[in-house]
Amino acid sequence: MNQDGLEFPATFDQECARQDGQRGYFGRNVLKGLVDGMKGFLEEKRRTPGFRSTGR
Repeated sequence: MNQDGLEFPATFDQECARQDGQRGYFGRNVLKGLVDGMKGFLEEKRRTPGFRSTGR
């Protein structure tokens, strides 16, 4: 508990998973979910080659 005596209860933080493996966060873990999603996106982008056109 902090000095003011105000904090969210442990039940406030929720995590859910979809059938396709994606995860969702509620409560204090929302930022963690956003950061994990961006990291996953960047990793996927590095693994898959980009499309390049010859300009014709």
